[in-house]
Formats: sequence, C-alpha cells, structure tokens
Amino acid sequence: MLTPTPRDSTGSVTVTCTVLIGLLITINTDLGTGISGSYFPRQMANGTNRLNYNLYTDASYSTVWGNGNGGTGRRTYSALLTIGTTNIPYTFYGRIPAGQGSPAGVYNDNVVVTVTF
Repeated sequence: MLTPTPRDSTGSVTVTCTVLIGLLITINTDLGTGISGSYFPRQMANGTNRLNYNLYTDASYSTVWGNGNGGTGRRTYSALLTIGTTNIPYTFYGRIPAGQGSPAGVYNDNVVVTVTF
C-alpha cells in the first residue's frame, strides 16, 4: 500500500555519566547506519522486504543523525560535570517517507549508538 504522507515519530537516547571528580568534557553521540549500510536512506526489513526511513537530530527533519561525516550530524554535549551521575537525554525524530509500496508487516532495524568522550 502506498502511503500518501510521511509517517513521523520521536524517540530518545539517554547517555548516563558517572563522575568521580569534576570534569570538563565533550561527549559525542553518533548513530550507525543499521542494516542498509548507508545513512541515505536507512532501511528497515521484514524478510526480503525493505522500507526506507531515517533518524534526524531536529524536528524539521533537515539533519540526518549519523557520525558527523558525509552530510550527517552528530549530537554533542559539552559541560563541566560535577561529582555524581548526569543523564543527557537526546530526542531523535524518525520519518518514513511517503510513496513506498512495501507490504504491511513488522519492519526492524538495529542502529548502534556510539558514545565517545
């Protein structure tokens, strides 16, 4: 069935840091390509059927969340972390473009989150 409009959703990733001494830090949070091996587009699978989609850093769906290379963006957090635990939540925005003729079903992808500091 062809969908006449994009399907949008939001989700979140939370990075948790436990600090034993005060620390000025920059944390980069990157997303992998998933099963497609590409950011443009990512794909979900149901057996041999594929459904294009992507994950974005912003609600305007203008920046694909990747690793900061090849036209993608990354999420960066810089701050002085104090002793204790800090949670850094990131919202992501998912979109399945309109006009795909994939059969109905459950589609999955596995996207690896990489945190570097």
